[in-house]
Amino acid sequence: MAAAYAGAHLGKSLFWYAGDLLFVFFLTEFGGLDARAASLALAAALVFSAIADLVVAKVLGRHISSTAAAGRLQLVGAVACAITFVMFSLTAIVTADQRLAFACVASLAFRAAYALIDVPQNAMLGLAAATDRARARLAGLRIVFSGVASLLVSALAGLLIAGLGQPRAVWSPIAASAALALAATLGAIFLALAASRHVAELAAPGAVSILQVFRSRAVVLPVAMGMVAAASTTLFNKLEPYYAAFALASPAAATVLLTATALGGVVSQGVWSGLAPRLGPRALAILAAATTLAGVLIFFALGRVAPQGVALGGFVYGAGTGGLNLVNWTVVAAAARPLGPAATVSAFTFASKLANAAAIIAVGELLARSPYRQTGSEGHWPLLGLMCLAPIVGAFAYAVLASRLPRRATG
Repeated sequence: MAAAYAGAHLGKSLFWYAGDLLFVFFLTEFGGLDARAASLALAAALVFSAIADLVVAKVLGRHISSTAAAGRLQLVGAVACAITFVMFSLTAIVTADQRLAFACVASLAFRAAYALIDVPQNAMLGLAAATDRARARLAGLRIVFSGVASLLVSALAGLLIAGLGQPRAVWSPIAASAALALAATLGAIFLALAASRHVAELAAPGAVSILQVFRSRAVVLPVAMGMVAAASTTLFNKLEPYYAAFALASPAAATVLLTATALGGVVSQGVWSGLAPRLGPRALAILAAATTLAGVLIFFALGRVAPQGVALGGFVYGAGTGGLNLVNWTVVAAAARPLGPAATVSAFTFASKLANAAAIIAVGELLARSPYRQTGSEGHWPLLGLMCLAPIVGAFAYAVLASRLPRRATG
């Protein structure tokens, strides 16, 4: 079942990374929307998505008590996501006076559908692994496939950047979204089939209330760590395509930068997974934060003197954030088993998405106030500054929180 889970997670991650990396960029550069309006629309959709996570966990949580039930629900969510994802990509061909309203409706519909795939798939991480070591292995596997999805979306971003200003460029996102939606749906089908044959012993306890989850000391710390990581990395990730498109003169250099960051997350997972049982959660989290910090500092230093060389910083940064993700999901999955997977995971994603939404608003304000499209001017320095400042502060804050994790893994 692990392979099916990883494949379905790849499909879900295609949706997530496309939204994380490209939605704001798509609305401003292909849809022609004002950066502030686009960011507010997407931030509102993320807040709606965070609430939808809680609603799904509350209404359907007791039905996500086995891998088979979670597999069926995530398939429904995948189909709904595929439809609304393609719908969002049509924004650029809608008449200009209706474009913002259409983007708002489409993004809200997509985020609502995403909750139906996100909650059950994430809950399966707690359902299908009984020890920290098993959870770390499964979390590492899903992050590897998540990284593959990030690589695919990054390569796609490079192609879209290269096509900016070309005739019929608005049709490229539509074709790309249809292909990604098909891949995600196929992955969800295979997971649903595999989960239906999975042994019943891996079923977890029924859902508890969201309020009980937020009162649990075992959940408060992972939630705080997730919010810090989400806010700081969102600022970097959403500004990355703008920096690649307008600060780097070459589309090839832009593609290298975007893929290097994703590649760092993929190739580092073997290292993080191997270190997890040896170091324990606390040391692993602090090391991941330090790696993220090192990557950002390299990125900033090279970005000021040799923009084409920022790929090295992007690679190290991607490796660091890959470690942060593994730690986050390992500790969340550990808390999910006694408290109930649906409620615990939805509490984590609720808080993380609120942090994402706040970061998106900050991105919109920066873009609205800076001449970032003026390639070769000083307009890209505010982008580089905020891209780097946010994860620098976030890395220190994450390390402070991580110092409260247990030294050794349980189980």
